[in-house]
Amino acid sequence: MNEYCDLAKTFHRFGVALNKYEKSVDSIYFEISFEIRPGAKIEKIQVTDGGSIKIHTMEKPVEGAANKSVIKKLSKSLGIPKSNIEIISGVNSRSKNVALVFQISKNKTIENYIEKISKIF
Repeated sequence: MNEYCDLAKTFHRFGVALNKYEKSVDSIYFEISFEIRPGAKIEKIQVTDGGSIKIHTMEKPVEGAANKSVIKKLSKSLGIPKSNIEIISGVNSRSKNVALVFQISKNKTIENYIEKISKIF
């Protein structure tokens, strides 16, 4: 349970609000909300002073291209497979609610994920 708290605290330390979180034996589930900025000149993830997340993608919101780009960016940035990221609401909106599943193993520890999160924000 302490490891789970460390991961949640890392999100909170950077001002990221967690909508929901659950822990199982080998994974941790989080839900976060963010706003997508399609058609951006550069790709980046930022947390505003108010704690909201904005993900800028160069892809246009055509046929799900922007959503796919955001999932790919989150996957690479957080070190979790794309299959462990799901847009649970806001598929056709700029405001998204996303589920993230962090699998815990010998090769993917809480410390690995904390390091990745720290590099994003």
